[in-house]
Amino acid sequence: TAIAEETFSSCESLETITIPGSVKNIGILAFDYCTGLADINFCEGVESIDYCAFYNCTSLTSVVFPDSMQSIGIFAFESCRNLNSITIPDSVTHLSYSSFYDTAYYHDLSNIEMGYLYINNHLLYVNSQNVGDCEIREGTKTIAGDALSYCRKITSIKIPDSVVSIGNSAFRNCTGIETITIPDSVVSIGYDAFRDCTGLEAITIPEGVTTLGKNAFDGCTNLKEITLPDSLVDIDSSCFINTAYYNNEDNWENDLLYIGNHLIAAKNSIYGHCDIKDGTKIIAASAFGGCTKLFSVSIPDTVTNINKSAFVGCSHLFSVEIPDSVTDIGTCAVGFISNYNYGYNGVKTDGFVVCGKTDTAAEIYAKDNGFVFVDSAHTHISSDWKTIIQTTIDAPGVKIKECTICRTALEIEAISQLTPATPEVEVEIGEDWVFLDWNEVDGADEYIVYRREYIPESKKWSSWSRIADGITKLYYFDQSAKSGTYYIYTVKAGNEGGYSPYIPTDKIYYLSTPKLISLENKNKSITFKWEKVQGATGYIVYRRDLSSGNEWEKIATTKNTTYIDERADVGVHYKYTVRAYYGSSRSYFHTAGLEITILTTPKLKSVSCSKNGATIKWNEVKGTHFYYVYRRDYDAKTKKWSGWTRVSDDVWRSEAYVDKTAKSGKYYIYTVKAFARASSDYDVSGYDKTGLKIYFLSTPSLKSATSTKSGVKLQWNKISGASGYKIYRKTGNNPWGEAIATVKGNSTITYVDKTAKKGVTYTYTVRAYNGTTKSGYIPEGKTVKDKY
Repeated sequence: TAIAEETFSSCESLETITIPGSVKNIGILAFDYCTGLADINFCEGVESIDYCAFYNCTSLTSVVFPDSMQSIGIFAFESCRNLNSITIPDSVTHLSYSSFYDTAYYHDLSNIEMGYLYINNHLLYVNSQNVGDCEIREGTKTIAGDALSYCRKITSIKIPDSVVSIGNSAFRNCTGIETITIPDSVVSIGYDAFRDCTGLEAITIPEGVTTLGKNAFDGCTNLKEITLPDSLVDIDSSCFINTAYYNNEDNWENDLLYIGNHLIAAKNSIYGHCDIKDGTKIIAASAFGGCTKLFSVSIPDTVTNINKSAFVGCSHLFSVEIPDSVTDIGTCAVGFISNYNYGYNGVKTDGFVVCGKTDTAAEIYAKDNGFVFVDSAHTHISSDWKTIIQTTIDAPGVKIKECTICRTALEIEAISQLTPATPEVEVEIGEDWVFLDWNEVDGADEYIVYRREYIPESKKWSSWSRIADGITKLYYFDQSAKSGTYYIYTVKAGNEGGYSPYIPTDKIYYLSTPKLISLENKNKSITFKWEKVQGATGYIVYRRDLSSGNEWEKIATTKNTTYIDERADVGVHYKYTVRAYYGSSRSYFHTAGLEITILTTPKLKSVSCSKNGATIKWNEVKGTHFYYVYRRDYDAKTKKWSGWTRVSDDVWRSEAYVDKTAKSGKYYIYTVKAFARASSDYDVSGYDKTGLKIYFLSTPSLKSATSTKSGVKLQWNKISGASGYKIYRKTGNNPWGEAIATVKGNSTITYVDKTAKKGVTYTYTVRAYNGTTKSGYIPEGKTVKDKY
């Protein structure tokens, strides 16, 4: 039923393959680097293609997916550079902008509509430079993953009511959007779909949407009004984290956050028993994640879905009663301890009991996961008081009276506070701080951070200094550390019963991160500068070749704060960063670095009058992302040239441009600059300051070609600035030869070809001229058969 990952990887001699309908899934890298693969036949029944499955299949020119196809993974066909024909059916609801990245289809400018790239009824990509309103065309079924991510200049988006799926990160970081209407046709919204859309203030998820991916609206810091539909059955607690709604304490009820009938999240400060309010329908995935002080939960009979990992990490949860209204319980919803927070790896909680009605989802869940099931109609039988937490590290201690059949807590009582254990602390040097983190200590109400520093003058260590207290998180950023100083740290855990002992960390030598100043291209070498770091004896310079995706490479060690890289290649996109060092100690480094590409000045090839305007051509500049074309105009009255003015939009993947704004009978000078993306701006090449000069003449339009007794009569429109016209004639599919006649004078716009022969079919066209300058011409001309 599946082709496993890397099954045919690098089978370069494989030329054709048929994938039968019995295969539902094609795995990761299944056919990557099959460079000879030219033909794929997907039979009806194939449903999904995973990550990089056909990566770099360079012989592939076309692909047609069957109507059974539902999902095409990220980078699935990336670098299939000859793939220019793609057919995707409406059945596909999950694909990414990167699914067909760096294919011939992706690079074909004729497939791009005003910065929008579609494949059939699927929006694949929108240029991030688009400004203002974004209107997705009618009939679109899917908005691909990352399709509009980081389109910060778009202020409004119109989604047609044909769209059924919004992909992962589809609108991520569209910070200019304040409102958006999601149509009723949408049924699923992917993870990170609207993440960091900081301008968004309100959202209504329409009835019909069933799935809302993780972190879908995470970071929408102004989002304060949210409406969720009853149709939504799959939602994660992270969907609305870091929003204005999530951060507003008035929206929390007894440490629980609801949106409509959906329980979204619970605070980990919940202690003992929790009652979920009546009317709740959905408990979100990971809603109670990490609530270590939660012992029992009452779920009302209005709940229908408990999403996956809803109670993950609730290490002391021993009683959950599931009503028969529940029809779906997600994977690891209850009874499993968090792998990350508590050191267990998918181990079930010992003695966990599921209560519910017989023949319901509760019983099925218990049997599928090996838990004890008890019918909730039984009569509780109370046990004696039993202590469930009482050790030297757990606090507060708890004792209970529970039902001996279902283990439901009948009475709960806290016992006296106990001194918590000592945290185990790890220390790392960060960007502009020392970062400390430690394990969670049961019973700790707060953590206190202490520090000692070495005094070089006295050659002694200072006494312990308290630098932070009242900390409830498991980490701390020491932003007061001074560069060039040795430190030792420790952390105590505390509660009303007292404070733990402490264990000092190993000493560290703190160096602040070098602040990057600039990158400059000088005479095909790159000058990299940064600020001096106190306490450093030198610096290590790193470089990444972004053109080939390489990792950071150490290229130099220097005592200075400037480095000149004379080994950089022209046209390669580089990123630079630096670390300070002192002995074996190293500072952190700016991972974003600074970016640069050495661009040579575009070499101008020609400028000419063409059919639609003035056409300028130049040689390709390696490493360029796009070009701008500039023009100077000659003012015949003042007899002066204007300054350079940009006349083109971004010229992508082309070394030619047609200036359709050129006016007939005027002199112009053209030049070109190359641009490449850098860290926050663009690298720019030099430009030919002399440029290429042209006297522009518009192309005459041949109005008529008529057979008369005197010969074939031609008539065309008058061209401003022309001193005459050249007449051309050909027969059949022969090429245009030399002009058969010259008509002098700007105002004479007719000509009779008296040499035409009776019964012969001719094609005519006309060019304007002035001196040696000739206009463009209409290649198809006009065809006429001489009757006389």
